[in-house]
Amino acid sequence: MPRRKLDLLRRADWSGTAGTKAAHLESALEKVEASVEPFVDARPGVLIGWSRGAFAARDILYVAASEKAHARLTTRFRGLVLLAAHVSPEASRLRAAGTRRVVMAAGEYDGARPTMTAAVAALSRAGIEARYVSLGNIGHKWPEDFDARLGASITWAGSDD
Repeated sequence: MPRRKLDLLRRADWSGTAGTKAAHLESALEKVEASVEPFVDARPGVLIGWSRGAFAARDILYVAASEKAHARLTTRFRGLVLLAAHVSPEASRLRAAGTRRVVMAAGEYDGARPTMTAAVAALSRAGIEARYVSLGNIGHKWPEDFDARLGASITWAGSDD
């Protein structure tokens, strides 16, 4: 594999610290904003992570809340969507990151489903608005009807109402 491609893969891979991942996300956002500025919505949005990316999304928000260098991300995302991962985010750390709503989703045959439904219940008990969405009768894979299953929930996660 060419060295440049390997370097790019290493930079964005899961092996770095949460700070490294946050810096990578900030860099990517800056590039998008610089290239298509008229089309960038300045309102806070939703951070989405699939499988191992769910852990990265959670960790990025945690470090954004705890390190000034990444504090901009606490105002960039108000919602969090975590998909198909054995992840149980801490309500206090999400609250510190400015996260208002969380959506968690997995397939009915995904081993992560029980962890995710329990995490939604724990977040709700702790005062974070949270909901679980089934991705249907699938295992650990992306659903063909993703938009129909999650579109409304992603909109809810990013809304103020």
